[in-house]
Amino acid sequence: MPTLIPIENGNVFEERSVYESLITIDFVDSVAKPVDEHRRLVSSDPFLAAKCRYWAEKVNRECCSPYYGVLVKTDEEGQKESFDQLVSGLKAFSRELEKNGDARGFLGGGRLTNTDFSLAPWAYRYYIFEKYRGYGIPKDDDELAAYHVWHNHIFSVESVKRTLPDKERYSDHIGKYADSSARSKVANAVRRGVSAHEIDDDKDTY
Repeated sequence: MPTLIPIENGNVFEERSVYESLITIDFVDSVAKPVDEHRRLVSSDPFLAAKCRYWAEKVNRECCSPYYGVLVKTDEEGQKESFDQLVSGLKAFSRELEKNGDARGFLGGGRLTNTDFSLAPWAYRYYIFEKYRGYGIPKDDDELAAYHVWHNHIFSVESVKRTLPDKERYSDHIGKYADSSARSKVANAVRRGVSAHEIDDDKDTY
């Protein structure tokens, strides 16, 4: 879980920690306050900010959370059900990209927002499905055309490329989820029969 902990003059202030992916993105943007609107992760336009927050939450539920269902579930029917949910979420995202512009970022024009960074870490990891489940995100589905344009653009951005994990090392790490041996809150939530984003700190201990 992404966590920001303030450190001032060598003193750690854990009581002022900020955590959870989408919240930390908003926090960083509000602290940095870029003068150039194009560099902001959360638009200064209230309508666009609300739209991006809605879609950031939506892709988190529909395109990120099912990722763990595909891997952690042990029955093929359950795995495929999660995969179909994920692809359906990507198609909805793809349709929204088409409405917004050229698909070079959620809002188009090469600008990257909290919505883009909500999906990007998981979109990068979808290659894992082919190794552990034998299928991947369709490349020839017209309903996903805008998504693939978005995918190619965002992972060509140098500042994004510098943050990406080594694929081989990540593949070894995630194997524990694919064989259901992982012990984590998110894995336990999926085993309990709920979505990965529905973690309960009391029930999903590890």
